[in-house]
Amino acid sequence: MQNSYHECLGGGYDALMALWYPPVSHAMADLAVLRGDGATEARYRDLESRARDAFNKTFWHEVTENGHTFRRFFGSRDWDGVIHDFGFTYYNLEAADFATPSKAQALDILWWLDTGYWKGNPEEPWQEDIYGIWRISPPFNTVEIDGWIGITGTLPYREVLTNGGTRLMYGARDLTVRARYLSIDNMHERNQQVLARFASPDRLTGGRVVDEPGGRGRWHFGPPQIDRADIEGFREIFPGNGTLGEAQVAAYLGAELRPDGLALFPRVPSALNRLALRGMGYHGGVFDFEIEARRETVRVAPGETAPGAWGFTPAAPFSKVGVRAHYDDTGIPFKSGARVALVLERQDGGHWTPVARNWMCHVRDGDWVWVNAETVLDARVPYRLRVQEMTGPAGRPVTVDCGGAAAPTVLYETRRLTVRTVYCPAGSVPALRVDDALVSVRPEGRVTLPPGQRLQLDLSGGGDTAPGGVTAP
Repeated sequence: MQNSYHECLGGGYDALMALWYPPVSHAMADLAVLRGDGATEARYRDLESRARDAFNKTFWHEVTENGHTFRRFFGSRDWDGVIHDFGFTYYNLEAADFATPSKAQALDILWWLDTGYWKGNPEEPWQEDIYGIWRISPPFNTVEIDGWIGITGTLPYREVLTNGGTRLMYGARDLTVRARYLSIDNMHERNQQVLARFASPDRLTGGRVVDEPGGRGRWHFGPPQIDRADIEGFREIFPGNGTLGEAQVAAYLGAELRPDGLALFPRVPSALNRLALRGMGYHGGVFDFEIEARRETVRVAPGETAPGAWGFTPAAPFSKVGVRAHYDDTGIPFKSGARVALVLERQDGGHWTPVARNWMCHVRDGDWVWVNAETVLDARVPYRLRVQEMTGPAGRPVTVDCGGAAAPTVLYETRRLTVRTVYCPAGSVPALRVDDALVSVRPEGRVTLPPGQRLQLDLSGGGDTAPGGVTAP
């Protein structure tokens, strides 16, 4: 039942066993698409949908830790109906990476990871900052297993992978889930913490060697008093750690492999104006991608204001809105910072309906915090930007303002994607498909995308453009 790898908690219902059913059904449906078998595809799409619903219904629950309430997937329910939940970050992120939970559930998972607590043993008090344990990725679980399963229960917290240890693949899931469900800004902020940990002197490629029974040496990273501090870096035995590098690229590009091509949803974090990803391989070809954000300020009429809330009516369509944070960050390290959570709401009748939300956990003094709706929002409709939470490091008070204006800054953001073909297999014609038009990327193609627009990279035979399509400059 268990092997100290990722464990099976056992019992009547086991999340690790169940979480693979929806993505396997999805993969079988994709294979059916490639075979042109519509009936089989439909059958597996139905299985995927029902498996997702069953997983979400069976394993989702609410917990209270350190006086705060969180919602997430638990690990197992045993034959007596007892739930065993030790804060399994891996199970939650793996399921979310497969798009199994709803968006609301995925946001609950991320909120728990960013604001929740961990505990090494029952006698210890709750500790803040789940990422503070390993920084580059969350621990496998946030509460010591304490003997429920044999192998993990024999080693203290953080001294074995499946009891507080981590692998870089957890960080990979973390980044892709943040980019998909929350925002590219939040993902980019987390990725800065990932890169900062990698920039440490060991670069996760050569910690201390631990001799295990049988003489097998393993690289481990952690406090010198612990011989088995279990984080497996890039030099370890597990090749899945390499997915962290892949996830960084895929998150910025919004890349998703589909039967009919490589779907792309490129975005630029608000802290940057452009980014470049070079030497990317796909389907035997090699490509360079450059993404540039073009942001136009939208004039607004200020509305009613209240503490932590600003009303406004935009004169033109827009896609993102933001405010500026202030606090004394003297002496606050890079790995810390203020947490600011915002929600954008639209007035519908006499009610305010949420449109989009975002939060940041490492805000510095003077930073802007943005909510990007990832779509075009209507003009001449009342909106409200509201602060859901502001928490400063070390108890320092935090304030947010509109940069000297009476209303938040409102932007309409488009993205310009440039794709250059470094190499393409003979007989293939690389092109970007935007709706029904093809833009040749041999040798280079550019498209400007409105908010929310997705596209696809195709490598197929035939002409450089589709009927009615456009060619690259």
